[in-house]
Amino acid sequence: RMQNELLRIWEQERITMILVTHDVDEAVYLGDRVVTMAPRPGRIERIVDVALSRPRRRDSPEFARLRATVLADFDDGGDDDRPGGTPARADAPHARRIGAWRLAW
Repeated sequence: RMQNELLRIWEQERITMILVTHDVDEAVYLGDRVVTMAPRPGRIERIVDVALSRPRRRDSPEFARLRATVLADFDDGGDDDRPGGTPARADAPHARRIGAWRLAW
């Protein structure tokens, strides 16, 4: 419901919003651009333009393609130096959780 409320406010006010999230689906659903960050030191890794019409459908092939594009940033060969750290695969059911974990550091 919060995501729909944010969209309602944006549609009504047409203001610039900067949202920080660890949820890739939320980023693609709400954003016009998704910025992924690299850890240590924190820096912009990539900016992905979300060229999807509104209202967006999470079950559309285009949404899935953009989601996979963003998740691919977390499949970088395992540069995570924490014990037990593994890169997220775009097709892994836990990819968002791992992605959020990596973004938090």
